Amino acid sequence: MTDRSAVARASNTAMDARTKGKDVLVIGAGLVGAFIANLLANNGLRVAVVDAQYTAQAATRRAVGLATPMLVREQMADTLRGVEIITSTAQRLGVPPRACRVLHLSSSAAGTDALRALYDDLKGGKPKLTWELEPGTISIGFGGGLVAHNSALIDLETLAARLLRHSRISVYEHVEIQSLEWHNEQLSALSAGNTVYTDAIILATNAYAGILSPYLADAAGMVRGVTWSSRPLNDAPALLQRVLQTTPMPLIIDQAQLTVAQTLDGRLRIAAWRKGNQGDPAGDIAQFLHTYLRALARHTDEWRTGVTSLTPDGIPLVGKLAGDGTVLYALGAGIYGPAWAPLMAERIAQLLEG
Repeated sequence: MTDRSAVARASNTAMDARTKGKDVLVIGAGLVGAFIANLLANNGLRVAVVDAQYTAQAATRRAVGLATPMLVREQMADTLRGVEIITSTAQRLGVPPRACRVLHLSSSAAGTDALRALYDDLKGGKPKLTWELEPGTISIGFGGGLVAHNSALIDLETLAARLLRHSRISVYEHVEIQSLEWHNEQLSALSAGNTVYTDAIILATNAYAGILSPYLADAAGMVRGVTWSSRPLNDAPALLQRVLQTTPMPLIIDQAQLTVAQTLDGRLRIAAWRKGNQGDPAGDIAQFLHTYLRALARHTDEWRTGVTSLTPDGIPLVGKLAGDGTVLYALGAGIYGPAWAPLMAERIAQLLEG
């Protein structure tokens, strides 16, 4: 039985009856929503999770599966703890992570100087950081790179599915919530032909949350993303070895404007994100491939596009909407979502309790 088939499914017409008596409705079955649902279920709550697509098929699938600390001084300690939590959780659920180190580069001299200053300020502490002047031939055009240790590659899609495999969690795929309503002190979520009544609703849907709440649409801006994936390269060991020698990875360029990683199944995955109309993420990937990995062009498997939400400072939004009823939100995790996800779940649990 696959992980996806192990997730309970229900049609729109059956959802109304099957969600009665649920304490919490989580909208969004990505990594963040899965962590939230799992923690609340472990706390004894009955949770319904709905998603307009399949489990972990939106922003989670477009990620490169990298759990790494956020290279912002104020956020390092928290996100390092998040990496430790998601890594131990993945091990416990039978989704073995692969320990790795992450190379951070900047395409500008000022950005490289900022990385070097961060290293000089924080070296000797946690997470472990090192500075490399010649990190492979990709260093051509770069003035050096900051290496962050204490990182891991994880199969996020499988992990999300395992988190949702819980006796107190019911998952409903292809269910799009269209609006939220409060009537006679009763909180409800409306989809096509169905109304779900619940004690609390949690929005864990990134860009889609802005449709349900104008406040969230203004608080977190839209970013456009493109992900490129190669076919598995395990059957081309010479090419794979040459790629790894040329391009140390995982690799984060320009504060995650472009991220490169080798997935656990032997693919190469490149993700690029751009805010608003600031450039073309697909063009960023095409230029990177042409410059550094031209031999991989014929090994292309797929291109995926999508949108997500991102806050100005890159720190996720977790909180409670004003007004009647209990509606909470957790969105804007960005490239550091795997590190933020368990922390966002903890905060949601605290808000529900308080």
